[in-house]
Amino acid sequence: MSKKTLLFAPVAFNLAETTRMLEIAKGVSQHPQANQIFNIQFISDGGEFEALIEAEGFPLKKMEPRLTPEKIQFIMKVDKGETFAPAFSQSEIRARIENEVAYLQELKPAAVLTGSYLTIPVSCQIAQIPLVWAIQSTWLPEFFKHGAGMTDRIKWKPIKWLADGLVYLFINFWVRYGFLGPLNKAAKQFGVKTYRSIFDYWRGDVTLVAEPAEFTDIELPPDYYYTG
Repeated sequence: MSKKTLLFAPVAFNLAETTRMLEIAKGVSQHPQANQIFNIQFISDGGEFEALIEAEGFPLKKMEPRLTPEKIQFIMKVDKGETFAPAFSQSEIRARIENEVAYLQELKPAAVLTGSYLTIPVSCQIAQIPLVWAIQSTWLPEFFKHGAGMTDRIKWKPIKWLADGLVYLFINFWVRYGFLGPLNKAAKQFGVKTYRSIFDYWRGDVTLVAEPAEFTDIELPPDYYYTG
């Protein structure tokens, strides 16, 4: 029986995400049973931590269009809220999706695992490939609904409740403008579902939460699993 392929799609300019993907990939490749079922393959569109993937000996497909250092710096500023602008233009997003879908149709992976590779969820929808998200507990809705760590010092409950709500609304607005808005336009063009919020976007067919269960008291939704 031929092996199936697990495709890992990390953002390779993010050290935490790249190493998290690598640890999962190594766990699969070193597991006696999983290693008999799956081959590991990586894709990346750029970033200095591609070298870590290659150093571990995993096959790496370098996708086009490539991210320049200047583009990476701009994306990071948008992500941190230092720049209020869409991270990618519509033409950039469309080119990325077209290239990703072509590769997914060629490779036919059993599933794609990602940590924040922006366009891959839309590409997986188009190619009808299962998607696995690897997230942090700080990406769960309950964390954002309680102020995302920004309102913890507010002790008076009515003011904290108001502040929590404002933080939640602002983060949703900022992410929608910087990332989800252009992505949803592309999803409509390709005839697949759009994302109502960042939490809808971060939800895969399976979602892995990086911390151990004891790290937080948040109750996970169905098909969410702590990985430790």
